[in-house]
Amino acid sequence: MPREYSQRAALVTGGARGIGEAIAALLAERGYRIAIADREAKSGRATAARIGAPFIRCDVAREADVRACVGQVVRRFGRLDALVNNAGIADPASGPVERLSLAQWNRRIGANLTGMFLMAKHAAAHLRRARGAIVNIASTPPLLAA
Repeated sequence: MPREYSQRAALVTGGARGIGEAIAALLAERGYRIAIADREAKSGRATAARIGAPFIRCDVAREADVRACVGQVVRRFGRLDALVNNAGIADPASGPVERLSLAQWNRRIGANLTGMFLMAKHAAAHLRRARGAIVNIASTPPLLAA
């Protein structure tokens, strides 16, 4: 493990599966201390156990959850060097935009946009001290799909 990474800490949202899991695993391989945050406790705990990282149940659309999550990471590791905002909702099963309910739309906005804002807001001071970075990831199926 490269020495320059040996004490760095990263928080990966949406880290229970998929791209977030892969990012968490790669950062762990590179020597980062990782915390995995996700709404899905069962898969989040399983992934965290495989990687050897703590799991924090967090709904990124809820400010209280985000504040607590960032606080737990900083208390555990003493610092935060990287925030990977990967949590989001992109469910092609919801169909085209005309079938998407307002509640479904608002949930997506909360997870996909507000979550990134809240995580950045509560992590910014810690990242600034560590001269760290934020990586925002976004993807979505087309809303006009048939």
